[in-house]
Amino acid sequence: MSKAGKNFDYERASRALAAAALEGDHSAAQRENLTVRTLQNYRKRLQTDATLSQLFAEKKALLEREWAHEIAPTLRAALA
Repeated sequence: MSKAGKNFDYERASRALAAAALEGDHSAAQRENLTVRTLQNYRKRLQTDATLSQLFAEKKALLEREWAHEIAPTLRAALA
């Protein structure tokens, strides 16, 4: 395993990728103090890294549930 593989921060990568899926690369990169290129590298790694893929799916699902929970009252008020 390469040095980069040993030091890879799965939590940060999966969190950044999940945020990018919902709010875009630039916003997520800024929030996580990463470059957009780093996000692109993380996204490429998703194709071959089962651990990253699983963590990303979990974090994205959690963010989507939180978003849906937060947006529901606004939608109800708009439709009332």
